[in-house]
Amino acid sequence: MSNSKLTAAQAMKYYGCQVKIIDSPRTATIRDIMDGMLWFDGIWSHVSQCQLLLTSLSAITDEHAIEVAKVAIGSGYREPFNIERTGHKVLVSVPYGITDYTFVISPSSNDKHGREHFYVYMHNAKGYGVSVFGTAKITDLLRSLGYDCDNAISEGWAVDKTTFDNK
Repeated sequence: MSNSKLTAAQAMKYYGCQVKIIDSPRTATIRDIMDGMLWFDGIWSHVSQCQLLLTSLSAITDEHAIEVAKVAIGSGYREPFNIERTGHKVLVSVPYGITDYTFVISPSSNDKHGREHFYVYMHNAKGYGVSVFGTAKITDLLRSLGYDCDNAISEGWAVDKTTFDNK
């Protein structure tokens, strides 16, 4: 794990998410950033002294996985959705028109530098597929829900919210 520092630009990508002061149990929601400073209940702290509280994409909830599938496919889908989990992948089957689409949401795609990134891939019952990797709407949705879309936990500028203990 790297020890990268949180920057104002990174924090703004996660506007509305929780952040904590390093080595402190204090948490706040990102609402105000000015000149690289975050507002914590009456105290300004520099963003480099803070970490985001995020959830790994592998821990995405069924409800949020369905939201991602709905954004990716747009309109025309039918209920119900079927969720299946295999390892770190989440598969969402979506009845659509005369065929079904399956969306694979996974944090296990590595780039040429070995960093983990999420991807969303969809294919229909005939096997035709298309990658919807990193589309802005999906990325924005996942960030707004507090999921790590930027390798933040492994780079050290975020903490896994599911294991964070604010005592």
